[in-house]
Amino acid sequence: MTLIEAMSMGVPVVSYDCDTGPRDIIKDGENGRLVRPVGDVEALANSLEELINNEMIRSQIAARAVEVRSQYSEEGIVQTWLDLFLKLLESDAQNGQGVET
Repeated sequence: MTLIEAMSMGVPVVSYDCDTGPRDIIKDGENGRLVRPVGDVEALANSLEELINNEMIRSQIAARAVEVRSQYSEEGIVQTWLDLFLKLLESDAQNGQGVET
């Protein structure tokens, strides 16, 4: 949640590329930085240093980071669930399995 909150406010983020979480939110080089391998402190420091020292890259990443607002807003989350339920209903209908009400 911290990544989403920071990004929604236009903060360029840097995170380790963990198995779950950050890579689901951050598009490396577009709206943040993902550092590999996990635990490589020097790589993390280099990514932070790049954003600190390069205003153009920092500004571009920050501008794209705010796009998470729509994806993770209440409306965005509700739409994601609705899309999933509709897809499941369509799949059941195609497989001849109706939904009993």
